[in-house]
Amino acid sequence: MKMPHALPLLAAVPLAAVLLAAAARTQVQNTLLILADDVGAEAIACYGLTPAPPPTPNLDALAARGVRFRNALSNPLCSPTRATVLAGRHSFRTGVGTALGPGQQGLRLDEWLLPEVLAPAGIDTAWLGKWHAGDAQGPGTPNVMGFGHFVGHLQAALPDFFVWPKTRNGQTSTATTYATTDTVNEALAWIGARQRPWLAVVSFHAAHTPLHAPPAHLHTQNLAGLDPRTQPIPFFKAMVQAMDREIGRLLAGIPAAVLAGTNVVFLGDNGTAGNTIQPPFPTNHAKGTLYQGGITVPLLVAGPRVAQPGRAVDAVVHTCDLFPTVGAFAGVDVRAVVPASVPLDGVSLLPYLANPAQPPLRDTVYAELFGYLAQANGHAIRNATHKRIRFTGTNPRDEFYDLGADPHEQRNLLLGTLSAAERRHFVALGAAAAALRGERYFGVLAQGCAGTRGRATVSAPSGGPGLGQSFSLVFGDLPLGTTSVIGFLGLSHVSFQGLPLPLDLGALAMPQCTLDASMDLVLPVPATAGAARLDVPIPAGSGLLGLWLFPQAVVPDPGANGAGLITSAAGHAVIGRP
Repeated sequence: MKMPHALPLLAAVPLAAVLLAAAARTQVQNTLLILADDVGAEAIACYGLTPAPPPTPNLDALAARGVRFRNALSNPLCSPTRATVLAGRHSFRTGVGTALGPGQQGLRLDEWLLPEVLAPAGIDTAWLGKWHAGDAQGPGTPNVMGFGHFVGHLQAALPDFFVWPKTRNGQTSTATTYATTDTVNEALAWIGARQRPWLAVVSFHAAHTPLHAPPAHLHTQNLAGLDPRTQPIPFFKAMVQAMDREIGRLLAGIPAAVLAGTNVVFLGDNGTAGNTIQPPFPTNHAKGTLYQGGITVPLLVAGPRVAQPGRAVDAVVHTCDLFPTVGAFAGVDVRAVVPASVPLDGVSLLPYLANPAQPPLRDTVYAELFGYLAQANGHAIRNATHKRIRFTGTNPRDEFYDLGADPHEQRNLLLGTLSAAERRHFVALGAAAAALRGERYFGVLAQGCAGTRGRATVSAPSGGPGLGQSFSLVFGDLPLGTTSVIGFLGLSHVSFQGLPLPLDLGALAMPQCTLDASMDLVLPVPATAGAARLDVPIPAGSGLLGLWLFPQAVVPDPGANGAGLITSAAGHAVIGRP
């Protein structure tokens, strides 16, 4: 068991892990990780996603000498994203699924966080600015969670950017320096005093509420006579521009020799808020939602690890990828330090930085929200082209989008008939999410063909299959007098005996009927009262976790067509934990 954070760090890390980390060290470099608050990718000019973004010349220059990730995903709110960066794990593992309120714990003390895995390698660590990743009143403060130095604000929004409670390593006083400026002042002071390699997390409150007019020398927006309550966007632009100017001052204030050995990362913690997001992004697809406007964030990386700067990467990446990436900047293999029993979800971004031709390292990327508004809770998973959202709150449902053709998610493909290619994406994304979460899952894959009494259905009354349990399937709405059906379970919905699925059965005198699943296990199933029940025992072996099954049935229906047969609806199910 991991020892509490409050104990000396070297005592908290097993000696073997320290030795492994030391052996894995390569080139030790500094990391400057800059976090923006409520600033989506569309709010940074170099992304070119809106016609009138805030002026961000310093961030644009950072992108020009680095790599711009076009498809970086976060979670929809601040605290869950910060937890993914710190722990390299998704929210369902850390338990941080929503923005933390007063007294909420946030990250647990047994989580392995960035400062812990870096400290044994001789890396100094500091968090400067907004924290909001743990309990501000208890054991979840940055110092307790492993950071050697903290100065900033522990909770969510500032009461005022010009007068605010400032905590320095456990001692709180009142600050009267503009918060964005103060964060840079503190960062420069701490960095300037370093004698060893370091990680500095510079976490701005901008552009989180309260919206306001920054000091005049930090922006060029005309705010005269405007009220942020009724005209929020100009104030948002001013706050982002002020942050950009202070980022320029931060980078200019680091000695050139130090900056040359520093990897600079700029990240947004979630999408822009609905009242400040700009067209073509819908206001109801912004912060706090699982739509692209809520989870697509800017991610820029520049520094000595970047080859051929000034390029963009289209591969999907996630904020939890920064955990192994920052470790690698410091020459630390985080997987060698964190116990093998602790799953990590991050994938190092270094190959993208070093190789402009690097193929994608992930097939999918995942985001989630829980403990928030009941109607918004759920999870989303996307690949290079498509995205599936599963809402689990007051209106449980799936939504499915082709992001290439519909980047702002205006047309839910599930409201129509999926093509074979779309269906493959839909099922593959569902499989990936269920396998990641270790969940039991069942859903309808295809509707089947019409018979004399409509379409035969498939359902799983007890939910998806679980290890060591019986998986029950019911083929219902059968024609009157049906005494049995031919039920089958497939392991594929893509092909069967070399033939692509779905397979048109029209040549067998079954017009508009399709075979939608491979027939790997075929069984006669007795039917009574219009339904046939198939019980399939699932072995307890953990090697089956995440395996997909595709059930369907062939149903006698003498009056339906020349063959006297129809196919039922097909299902897709994933084996999960009991």
